[in-house]
Amino acid sequence: MDKDEILEKSRKENNGTYDEQEKNIVVKGNAIGMAVGILACSVLYLIERNIVYFMIWFSMFLVSNLYTAIKTKKVIYIFLTIIMGIALALMLAVYLSDRGVF
Repeated sequence: MDKDEILEKSRKENNGTYDEQEKNIVVKGNAIGMAVGILACSVLYLIERNIVYFMIWFSMFLVSNLYTAIKTKKVIYIFLTIIMGIALALMLAVYLSDRGVF
C-alpha cells in the first residue's frame, strides 16, 4: 500500500467524524453558548424577577451534566446531575405553587 492509498482509506474511515481540533472548537463553542445563555437568563432575572429564567439555566446545566455523566460515568457528574435535578424540581414546585397549581 502506498501513501495515497493509506490516506484515501483513512479519509473514508473518518468520513463524517470530527478531528481533534474540530472537536475542541465545537466543545469551546458549546461552552461559550452556555455562558451567553446563563448571562442572558441572569440579566432577564434581574430585570423581571421571574424564577423561570433560573429554571432555564438549571435545565441547560442539568442536560449538560447528564450527557457528561452518561458518557464518562464519573461520580462527580452523576452527583452534579442529581443535585441540579433536585434544585430544578424545587424551583418548579415553587413556580407552580406561586401560580396556584398546588
